[in-house]
Amino acid sequence: MSIKKSAFPASQTVPDSATFDYVYNNTNTKITKANLLTALGVTGTIEQEGNPLSTQVLATTGTVSGIRAITDGSGVKATVNAMNGIDIEHNFTQDSIGLPVLRNIGAISPDFISLLAGTGIGLSADGNMLTITATGTALPATKAVTINVEADFPTAVSGVITLEANTVYIISNSVTTASRFVMSDNSVITGYSSFGPTLTYSGSATMFTGVDVNAQFIDLHIDCGSAKVFDFSDTVGGVKTFSVLSVRCDSCTTVGDFASLRTVSFSFFLCLAVVTDGLAFTGTGSILWSLNALSLQSTNSGFVGVDFGTATAGNIRIERCLFNGVAGAVGIKGAASNANLTAAGDGNITENSFIGAITTLSGIDPHDDVQWTATENQGITNTRPDSLSYNTAGTVVTIASIGVPVKVGGTWVDDNSSRFTVDLSGRVTYNGLNGLHVPITLSITCDPVSGGNDDFAVSLFINGALVAPTTTKGRAANADIYSLTVVWQHDFTTNDYVEVFLQNDSDTTNFNVSHAILRIN
Repeated sequence: MSIKKSAFPASQTVPDSATFDYVYNNTNTKITKANLLTALGVTGTIEQEGNPLSTQVLATTGTVSGIRAITDGSGVKATVNAMNGIDIEHNFTQDSIGLPVLRNIGAISPDFISLLAGTGIGLSADGNMLTITATGTALPATKAVTINVEADFPTAVSGVITLEANTVYIISNSVTTASRFVMSDNSVITGYSSFGPTLTYSGSATMFTGVDVNAQFIDLHIDCGSAKVFDFSDTVGGVKTFSVLSVRCDSCTTVGDFASLRTVSFSFFLCLAVVTDGLAFTGTGSILWSLNALSLQSTNSGFVGVDFGTATAGNIRIERCLFNGVAGAVGIKGAASNANLTAAGDGNITENSFIGAITTLSGIDPHDDVQWTATENQGITNTRPDSLSYNTAGTVVTIASIGVPVKVGGTWVDDNSSRFTVDLSGRVTYNGLNGLHVPITLSITCDPVSGGNDDFAVSLFINGALVAPTTTKGRAANADIYSLTVVWQHDFTTNDYVEVFLQNDSDTTNFNVSHAILRIN
């Protein structure tokens, strides 16, 4: 039965048995619906999967379905691989310096390391915040401990904080404590500056003490009100050391006491308020006391800035210090006749200032004490080894032989010698410990006791031997007074001595010496 093709009744579906025609090689051909779908490759359906609220890869608008492109995001990248697939991977990087927080960065699943709190460190998480804090737990010995609060120090026992040996305590915040400090061996207290955070002690006992310990205070700002700052001693003597470098003290009563320490060193110690007393030294065995840029002021008439008492040391240096006091107060006090210095020891007082009515020195005399030297100090005459002696008693020199020198004796007077002594016979002896190169000048007036003209000569003898180039000649008659001047110089060592000799080259007539002056300067 034939069906007219031009009549097209409407239909909403295509039955599977329906055929479609098409022309191929001038021949009308038909194909079933199922075979047509297979040939076109449109079997099955395309549908969305997963959460419908998520971002969809298939974008359908009406009858058009599009496939969205994949775009790189923050920390994410998309690439086409060699098999024409799409790779989606993280895009993290990290610095190669230090410990990496992200491990196995090239792995499918890189991981982050955990943070573990160490000694003295606390970790806590609050929401999306990580907090790192110092817990105040003391670090092991031989390490450094940062002090922000009193509890960061070792726990006080009966009002005493005993610091650990071989440990540095760093004052990072102002701290006030009623407990005093006992230093252990090699304990150090330091800060960031002498004008930085303040370590304040409110007690009345000595703030810092130590027995048989090495102790050091550096770049520190302290205040101990009505207490002494330091008290340190060495029971063996000459073993342990103590040093202060760049420390400011707002107030105290006394700086400190030091007994038999090997060395005591202050460099830049500034005490802002008035004090009752300064530093006191006792004992033996010390090799060095060095006080540099120490500033002390007091309204106490009994104040002593530095008191050496009867203690001894090999070397003492007091340099660029300032002592401000009232009448009765003393800047530097010690024992007479070099008693604070060991044999061949050396003491120097240099460029110090003494303000107010304070007495500069007591006991110590850098003019006569040969082991002390004072240079460029306010109110203290510079030490200058020299000698000035004279003979105006009208001495008669007895001549026994022609041309033989005879010492000009009689009565010589020491006018004002330093590092030299002059005996009555005119011997001038150098007592200083260091070598000394100085000129020698002799002026002498003489004449023969009787008769006419006599030739004579005057010479210097050093250590009992004639210094030939000094022999100076003259001619005089009785009552015809003749003056001679002799000039020389000498490198003195300890106990070298100088004497004046006169000789008659004409006969054995004695000579009157009416006036003689010997200067070594």
